[in-house]
Amino acid sequence: MNRRALLAGLAVPLVGGTAVVAQRFDYRRDKKFSIRTEPPITGYRFELVDFDERYASGDMPDDSLSNHANVEFDSADGRIRVGGRIPSGSRSCMETELRTVRYVESSDTLIVAVFDDYIHHDTCNLELGPILYVTDVRFESSLPSRVVVKHVTDDDGVVYEKPFSNDNRN
Repeated sequence: MNRRALLAGLAVPLVGGTAVVAQRFDYRRDKKFSIRTEPPITGYRFELVDFDERYASGDMPDDSLSNHANVEFDSADGRIRVGGRIPSGSRSCMETELRTVRYVESSDTLIVAVFDDYIHHDTCNLELGPILYVTDVRFESSLPSRVVVKHVTDDDGVVYEKPFSNDNRN
C-alpha cells in the first residue's frame, strides 16, 4: 500500500487543511488520469531529451532557463511533434511527465500538458537547469487545426501556455 496515501488519508479527518495534500497524493498514485488515447489519437510517446545531446553544437539559447515549446505538424506521418523546455530542478528532486494528451472535438484542438513536480526525497540536489522533452502524438486521420501546449507545476499551476495553429492543413 502507498504509505503516503495512507498517511494523507489519515490526516484529512484530523486537520481540515491537509485535504489538499491528500488530493495531491491521490494524483501521484494515478499519474496518467487525463491521458486519453481514444480516436482520433492512436498513440503517443513522451521522452526527456538529454540537454548535452540537444545542444552539443554549442548553440544553446540565452533564455535556456525559460519555458518554451515548438510544434511540428506532420500530415504525411499523421503525427504532431511537440518539443519543449521547462526550467526545473535536478532529476533527484523533480520529475517531469506528460500529464494531458487530449483531443477536443468541438474546437478541433489537441491539448498537451507537461507536469513538473517536486519528488519528496530525504536528500536531493536543488540545482536549476533546463529540462527538454519531446512528445509525439499520432492520429488515425487528419491532424487537428490547433495545438495548445501547457507547462504545469504543482505550486503555481499553469506557468506556460501557448497555442499553435496548423496553417498547412489539408
